[in-house]
Amino acid sequence: MAIQSSAQRLAQAARPPEPARAPSRIATVIRVTSGNFIEMYDFFLFGFYATYISKAFFPATSEYAALMMTFATFGAGFFMRPLGAIILGSYIDRIGRRKGLVLTLAIMASGTALIAFVPGYETIGLLAPLLVLIGRLLQGFSAGVELGGVSVYLSEMATPGNKGYYVSWQSASQQVAIIFSAALGYALNETLSKDFIADWGWRIPFFIGCSIIPVVFYIRRSLQETEAYLARKSHPTFRQMLKTISLNWPLVVAGTMLIVLTTVAFYLITVYTPTFGKSVLKLSTEESLLVTLCVGLSNFIWLPVMGALSDRIGRWPIMAVCSALTVLTAYPALSWLVGHPSFEHMVMVELWLSFLYGSYNGATIVALTEIIPASVRTTGFSLAYSLATALFGGMTPLVSTLLIESTGDKAAPGYWMAGAGAISLMATWLVYRGIVRERHPVAAV
Repeated sequence: MAIQSSAQRLAQAARPPEPARAPSRIATVIRVTSGNFIEMYDFFLFGFYATYISKAFFPATSEYAALMMTFATFGAGFFMRPLGAIILGSYIDRIGRRKGLVLTLAIMASGTALIAFVPGYETIGLLAPLLVLIGRLLQGFSAGVELGGVSVYLSEMATPGNKGYYVSWQSASQQVAIIFSAALGYALNETLSKDFIADWGWRIPFFIGCSIIPVVFYIRRSLQETEAYLARKSHPTFRQMLKTISLNWPLVVAGTMLIVLTTVAFYLITVYTPTFGKSVLKLSTEESLLVTLCVGLSNFIWLPVMGALSDRIGRWPIMAVCSALTVLTAYPALSWLVGHPSFEHMVMVELWLSFLYGSYNGATIVALTEIIPASVRTTGFSLAYSLATALFGGMTPLVSTLLIESTGDKAAPGYWMAGAGAISLMATWLVYRGIVRERHPVAAV
């Protein structure tokens, strides 16, 4: 028996080790989208606490001027996105999805820490707004490829016929951040005095964000590389990537146009909503936060639902219908709200705009991953998304404030959103029924 037992042990030792059990797809989705949570959490906080940030870092002769400087700083970070898309995107396409996503998180964390801990203007003078600007630039640089890296990772790990559903969780994870930050802001406003929050209490949510980053960093490090990336025998150099992107510039331009509605709608109904509710509609801080919370919940529902529907009926029907509805209803909806301002009416209008955003986005993000060549998918996706965000979405709070001030029409942001819908409607036709598809065939859906 001893000899038999020894033989069995030797046979077992000679067997090749069994492969480690792959993590569940749910766990993988959580790991890869965790960085999205942090990014959108910080972006939303900057928009919601804009009035406090303007007083702390951007003193000016009027509240309007200080708010404009704050939103200009908020928007400046978006102009770093195309640069981050090219530099970090090529890095991810060359060395792998996992390593790149860990790097973007580290850069993003540095920008967040700067905004959270920099003293105010009264303490360190002009150095305060300069450091806040640097923090926003770092966040923008990393965000330039964060969304693209996550979307590409999800598209490459998706099961056949379910790409739309899986990729939709990139945007859905951002809604969790909106819900969490809105709920946290509501709790702080209920428990702390307004003077305390205006003094330095507005920094508390930023401190909480900094404390979450190490946890997110730990869980993202456990990501595995996608099989689709490992299956490719060669990966482009930076010069090869630039050449491929330049040869496919019509796709990048069309992709940018597709994303215009997504990014404008998102920043209008989330980041700008608290400011619009308080400054324009004269609602309370608590009411504005509750509206934003409802929007986050609505987005979270519609994104995966419409992403899954796009897997069944195709991307373009959803994209065409939602962009057309945006053109027709964005301004009338906001005009009605301005004429009848109330918490209930704001919820109704924001939920309608949320439906348009969630439905369009659920089909569009996965569509963008499908029209970009696989070898430069992260770079191409990130560049198109970053250009749309820098030129349109990131400017939404600033443009909305400027439009209201210059026209005297409190519903003027509706024109901005309707214009975005028109651009994306045109892009949908160009990609799926027009010249771009003829010259650069789109992957079948």
